[in-house]
Amino acid sequence: DMKTYDAYPDYFTYARMIQVCAKSNQKESAELIMKSMCESKYKPTQAVYVSLLSMYADAGDITSVLLMLRNMQSKGVLADNRTMATVMNACVRIGNYELALSVYSKIKASGIQPDVVTYTLLMRAYGEKGELEKAMFVLDKMRTSSLEEQKPSVVTYNTAIELALRFDKYEVALDVIRMLLDAENVGVRLDRNSMRSIASVSTYRNGNTKGSAKFLLDAIELVRQRNRYPDGQVYCALVKLCEVTRDEEFGNLALRHRDEWFRISRRDEQLVSEVERRLKRAIAPPKPTTSSFK
Repeated sequence: DMKTYDAYPDYFTYARMIQVCAKSNQKESAELIMKSMCESKYKPTQAVYVSLLSMYADAGDITSVLLMLRNMQSKGVLADNRTMATVMNACVRIGNYELALSVYSKIKASGIQPDVVTYTLLMRAYGEKGELEKAMFVLDKMRTSSLEEQKPSVVTYNTAIELALRFDKYEVALDVIRMLLDAENVGVRLDRNSMRSIASVSTYRNGNTKGSAKFLLDAIELVRQRNRYPDGQVYCALVKLCEVTRDEEFGNLALRHRDEWFRISRRDEQLVSEVERRLKRAIAPPKPTTSSFK
């Protein structure tokens, strides 16, 4: 305790201690220091509140998030995009999509201009609710916005791909991949998480294995047309679909073109070897049985 030594924290000491405790998820310590700061001559600023809001959001503690937001507003500290995005993120994390949409409405009503993070969270909230058309409308709004801070990021496109695949909307997902590839002209680049979003089709196939496989082949072709190579995640997704269908021709096609179509990194080598072994067992012709009777 600094006060024991007749030393008193200044604003920066309080703010830094709260930030460190919040990042290391030391909730009680962070709240205790916040209480001490409020009782001192130094009042918490927006940055201090955001540190605590982020801690609660990461824990999925929506009750504490909303209480802290109300406390912040009662003290006259104005919320901004970062603050509201933190609250929306907490709502999305715990699956309370209606509340996330309500928070967005408050953002608009307060005159705060949504940014790329806020819009991406809005898109996810709509998509998770099953309202994919509204989610795609948000994406279109971002793409046509004249404000640079509202333009879609790679995270936005990856989210849209995954949402479309969750509902077997393969053409929508392919359109989003095209948008992402076109956006490389403005510095938004396909990344490893993009590959993971494309590969998620093997998880969200909802029984439509043939549709999933066709989507994956079309997506691979789209990426390769731009002189890019799908990674081991996409290859593993393709192999898994081959295994499920037990389609020998399809399976051999994937194995034969692995090195031509894909770039397998070291981090994916072990998983690739495992799924290939399973595929080979699945498509191997049955061994002839020999009768024990002569």
